Amino acid sequence: AVPASALVVAVRIWLLMRSETPERGFIDSAQYQYGDRPAFVPNDNYRRLLVARTVQLRNTMSIAP
Repeated sequence: AVPASALVVAVRIWLLMRSETPERGFIDSAQYQYGDRPAFVPNDNYRRLLVARTVQLRNTMSIAP
């Protein structure tokens, strides 16, 4: 939660991508940790890729209540 008076200058984005079809003989037992969520362990046959990026917000203006 962010207070209404906070000035947000950057955001962190996580994207977990999964292959469309399962791959025979492959077991994905990796732990995917993103955000403040508990680690996700799929234990299935899909390949995944987790990417993260921090985006700096420019030209932000402080809005007084």
